[in-house]
Amino acid sequence: MALRDKIKKLTTFCELAEGREKGLLEDVMDRELVWNNYENASLGKDIVPVVTFAEYPDRFFFGGLAFRDIIKELNDRDLEELRSKGIRIILHKQEVKSDKRKTYTRIEVCE
Repeated sequence: MALRDKIKKLTTFCELAEGREKGLLEDVMDRELVWNNYENASLGKDIVPVVTFAEYPDRFFFGGLAFRDIIKELNDRDLEELRSKGIRIILHKQEVKSDKRKTYTRIEVCE
């Protein structure tokens, strides 16, 4: 492997993000999306989910806790099905009942 390629690989935190612009989940809330890929990315000591949506092929999104909890339950077969078919979802911003100043992302799976 050439030195340039080796350094590029070492400085890329996630292959799924490569060549894509970072999007914000808050910009795609409350609309139907087709979730079509994910990868767990290493950012320092943290592992964070990176997701993509069919409607935004040039962007990647940090999935946060909402996606992390789902992704940890998926296996390789699930990932292949997600990549081939996608799954229709809607993201919603919800208030935390005990503290109205805090919010979280809820994922609604469409029929």
